[in-house]
Amino acid sequence: MKKKWILLTIPALFLMLVSGLSIACESTPSIVGYWQDTEDSNNYIEFSADGKVIFDDGNDITTGTYELLTGNYLKFKIDGFIVFSQTLFMNDTSCKYEISGNTLTLQVKGETITLKRIR
Repeated sequence: MKKKWILLTIPALFLMLVSGLSIACESTPSIVGYWQDTEDSNNYIEFSADGKVIFDDGNDITTGTYELLTGNYLKFKIDGFIVFSQTLFMNDTSCKYEISGNTLTLQVKGETITLKRIR
């Protein structure tokens, strides 16, 4: 009886492991990381896991927070504006985003900003 239970349990555990791995692989890519603007390599955005965001235009740095909303929207609360973040948002602090591999695309005021994940 014990041998039969073991023979049934091992395949069940294997199936649970495989299905768990496939679910993990299908999860949405994380926005957390350090992203560089593909058109101006001086511009960076860093998203932290704790909801903090840093904008760096190569001269000045500004900080704030971000929130991921439904429908792939980002909402920012920015502590101050530097040229990069002001150009990005022009007082509107929300935008649509999409992550594909190591590319982050932001749709802001009808403009598309493309960033590459650096780390």
